[in-house]
Amino acid sequence: MYKTKLIEIMDYKFEVSIIISIGIIIWNLFQQMKIARLNADLEKKKIIYKYQFEKEYEIYIELWGYLIDLRNKTALLKPTFESRDKNKTDEEIDFIKLKAVNNAFDFVVISFDKNRPFYSQNIYNEINTLLRTTQNEMVDFEFPDGTKEARLSTIKNIEKILDSLENICELIRKRIEFMEIIKN
Repeated sequence: MYKTKLIEIMDYKFEVSIIISIGIIIWNLFQQMKIARLNADLEKKKIIYKYQFEKEYEIYIELWGYLIDLRNKTALLKPTFESRDKNKTDEEIDFIKLKAVNNAFDFVVISFDKNRPFYSQNIYNEINTLLRTTQNEMVDFEFPDGTKEARLSTIKNIEKILDSLENICELIRKRIEFMEIIKN
């Protein structure tokens, strides 16, 4: 009798062990499926983040070149010292300068508008400030009054342009630093 009881207990323990083992196997299978889904989601996000980073980087490189050109051409509107072509009138020279700034301005605006959804809001705001300041400077140049106040306004506009450009540079640098690319 004692042997049969022992055999029954051993059978019971064996059945419980099998049931627990099957339960663990099923739980492990579900965990493996969950891990596979998470890995698939991670791979999708890696591709999206990588594409986003590459796209933003391309946009910043293109825009930065246009911004530097705009800065340089705007600074030449009213330089402190300037050599002039004696074969051209002041009006012709001024027209050439204004046209150069306007062309550079147009390149910035086209790049800016075309890629607007890809800029972070703070970069967008700073570029917008720079464009408005440049427009003010172009208007001041086109309709000069020759006063000391006009010259001070020009200096102030150029300083604002340079400050905005510096802010844009820092914002882009920070944006690129904080963009996270998940490595394999």
